[in-house]
Amino acid sequence: MVINPADRHAVETALRLKEQHGGKVVLVSMAPPEAGTTLKEGLAMGADEAYLLSDRAFAGSDTLATARVLTAGLKKIGSFDLILAGSASADSGTSHMPSQLGELLGLPHLNCLIDLSLESSVLKMKAKTEYGYVEYEGCLPMVLGVAREINKPRYISLMGIVAAGNKPLITWGLHDLGLS
Repeated sequence: MVINPADRHAVETALRLKEQHGGKVVLVSMAPPEAGTTLKEGLAMGADEAYLLSDRAFAGSDTLATARVLTAGLKKIGSFDLILAGSASADSGTSHMPSQLGELLGLPHLNCLIDLSLESSVLKMKAKTEYGYVEYEGCLPMVLGVAREINKPRYISLMGIVAAGNKPLITWGLHDLGLS
C-alpha cells in the first residue's frame, strides 16, 4: 500500500505544472479502502484533493476494467486539462493505463515521457524510446504517462502532512460511478 513509484513522478510533474501555471492537482486512484492513507501522502506532497474509487466489485480487475472505472471517476469529477499517470505499474509491470484512459476518454495520449513543459496551451514533450527519445508537441487536453526519468519527487514536509488532514478525500463505489 504505497504510491506506485512512477505515479509519484506523475504527482510531482503535476505539482510543478501547478506551481508554474496555476490550477489544481486532483488525485484519483482505484484501490482498496486502505489506500486512503496512500492518497493522504499525495495530498501531503501538495495535491489539492483526492478521490478513492473503491468497491469489492473492482477486486481482481485487469487494466481495461481499471481504466473503465478510472474513466467513470474522471467523468464524474468533471472537467480537467491534463491527466498524468505513471508510465508503468510496479505490481504487474503493465504500461497500458495512460493509453487506455486516453482511448476511453477520446483524448490524445502519449506514454514514457522524460520531459514535459507547457508554453501557452502547447505541451512540449520528450518520450523515451529504445534508442533515445522522440520530441512531440500537443494541445490540451491530453492523457500522459510519465517515466521515472522526468523528475525527482519532493519529500513530504511536516507542514504538508498537517495540511493534508484538511484536504478532501472522497470515496466512490460501483453505484456512485453508475457502473454495473
